Amino acid sequence: MFHVELREASDRARRLNLTLRELQEEVVEPWCRGEPVPLGERSWRAGQGQLTVLDGPEVAVGSLTMGRCWSVAARQGRDVTGELLAASGRAASVVTARGEDQTLADALGLELLRRLREGPISLHEVWRLARERDPAHAPAPSLQLAGTAVASLSRSALAGVEKIEEGRSRQLTGDELDEALDSVESWAAESGPGALWLRRA
Repeated sequence: MFHVELREASDRARRLNLTLRELQEEVVEPWCRGEPVPLGERSWRAGQGQLTVLDGPEVAVGSLTMGRCWSVAARQGRDVTGELLAASGRAASVVTARGEDQTLADALGLELLRRLREGPISLHEVWRLARERDPAHAPAPSLQLAGTAVASLSRSALAGVEKIEEGRSRQLTGDELDEALDSVESWAAESGPGALWLRRA
């Protein structure tokens, strides 16, 4: 689950136990576009306040005050604010220029970062996750979506693509990485010598 705090001087608002979809649609994406984010008794904008996002276990609110709940979330969770903003695009102009396709890729990138906490993911699995986001499950558009998400994570130094050779991993960069992402074979191999893996940086 995700927990959010927006703060400006002594004024602050918090929300606990958001799903990834709620976090993206209600906080991160409007924040990156420069749009108001309603939370608490006011609306917040990037540049007028500080955003903090924690990734951690669900917090049982019960009879605890919000301040104590946030302390629990901070103790048990991890600050992922920078990663989320890097994956989604910090500036509204950048997000707008990229268009809907890049926004979808950024959303997939957020999901990949969360899954990468548990270990590397094959590009085959990344493609499968991209197909789940395409209602028509069409191979070509979903492959393009997967490639854009992986390339974005690589450029942001949030993750890298690796190839296993003779029992040792080697990270792909530059033209070699571009060629690999453009090749269907790179995405088709689920395991074995031809498989490529996405690993968190």
